[in-house]
Amino acid sequence: MNNDNKNKMPLAFFLLGFSGGFRIEIPVFLLPAMIYAILSKNCRSDFYKANFIAIIMYVIGLLTWLIPQSILCNGFVSWLNATLNRF
Repeated sequence: MNNDNKNKMPLAFFLLGFSGGFRIEIPVFLLPAMIYAILSKNCRSDFYKANFIAIIMYVIGLLTWLIPQSILCNGFVSWLNATLNRF
């Protein structure tokens, strides 16, 4: 993975997490691709740091839409029940 792609990886992981606000299945569906992107990187001195930053950006992307959504539904459990009842 060249330097340009390494710099774009945290942004890509943020957008992957953020995409769950539009369709809840997208982050789950693309999780194998995310794991492959993490594991396919060559072992370098910054391997763990780059992966840690990418995973943190994924979590931030998820929380960007999950926290307001939970507040609007009067709590996370209410949001989860409403979401699971759709299926």
